[in-house]
Amino acid sequence: MVTILKEFFKWPLVTRLRAPDNDDEHVDRLNHRVTVGFILLGVLITSTTSFVMNRISCWLPTELKHGSYIKYIENYCWITNTYYVHSNVTPPHAIEDRRRAEICYYQWMPILLLLMALCFYIPRLFWRSFNIHCGIDIQNLIKKSAISSKDSTKTATQMFDYYCQTHCQSKPSSLSLITFSAYIRRNKRRGNYLFSLYILTRFLYLINSILQLILLNILLGHRGNAWLLDINIMKSIFRHGNPLLDSPYFPRVTLCDVPIREIAEIHRYTIQCALPINILNEKIFLALSFWFSYLILHNFFSFILLLFQQLPSQRLAYVRRLATLINSPSRESIDVFTKQYLNIDGIFLLRLISHNSSELQTMEVLKKLLNNYHERRLSSINS
Repeated sequence: MVTILKEFFKWPLVTRLRAPDNDDEHVDRLNHRVTVGFILLGVLITSTTSFVMNRISCWLPTELKHGSYIKYIENYCWITNTYYVHSNVTPPHAIEDRRRAEICYYQWMPILLLLMALCFYIPRLFWRSFNIHCGIDIQNLIKKSAISSKDSTKTATQMFDYYCQTHCQSKPSSLSLITFSAYIRRNKRRGNYLFSLYILTRFLYLINSILQLILLNILLGHRGNAWLLDINIMKSIFRHGNPLLDSPYFPRVTLCDVPIREIAEIHRYTIQCALPINILNEKIFLALSFWFSYLILHNFFSFILLLFQQLPSQRLAYVRRLATLINSPSRESIDVFTKQYLNIDGIFLLRLISHNSSELQTMEVLKKLLNNYHERRLSSINS
């Protein structure tokens, strides 16, 4: 088992999840690192459980309890799908009705969990695929800014300064901060490319978490509002001791029709089977439903906060507050520096540095940027 875990942590995706380099905020890492890690743990559990417990166990009539019938019937029922009929309902006689009640995908739970993990990682791939060509290495910028040394701060300032001079000098469109044209190559120098890309990434995280909770609501057999899923589960636990309704998607007991050929005749038996693996699957998906509920709230409020922080008044207030702590020039010059030099992307990068290192390091970078900016203005005036 230890060897399996060591190999698991050597996988490129897992190594990437554990990487210390950051170019986003904590809420993003909750989605593409923590959540993906939880889901991959579920994949590991569901994939290896079959080695320590029976996936399916069937009750057989007396005439079939001999020879290799037991193992054959259990394997047959596992690979051909069982069907679910509530214990208070008589099984239908028509074959078509039984087929409509089949449970077709409980064997594929590890693959389903992998697809869920991929959906949480897609926004990350979207963010990295586009920001890597924006003109600045954000990961390296944040890494250099986080190191308290003159050389590292100087390197970070040079990277920041180059990006602001080449990409943030143009005034963004007054119609909208987030425009499709910002993603076209010729419009990357409008000063809002990175923020537009980032807010779309945040929106993808929010929509993905909502859709994932709705999917879990369906899989757990909950009949009602997806947003009340966790509340209803808690009520059921305290009142009845049963966390879930009798879910047709993770049933404990199912039925299976097994054809047995004997000489020239085919006898069909309806076998009742228990699926211990579904108890584990259900608990994994139940835990994910609570986590996704928390994640939706976190994604939603952080998304609203992100929009609020990018209001013109809030951008100016943020730079003024940092500049006040470093004995900056007049307020008017700070406003000009913010609007004409930093622009939307520059302030967004400052917030990323502050979020991933410290506000003290952000002030050091801002101080050097201010000095460079005013030196260039003085030299242009003198010339």
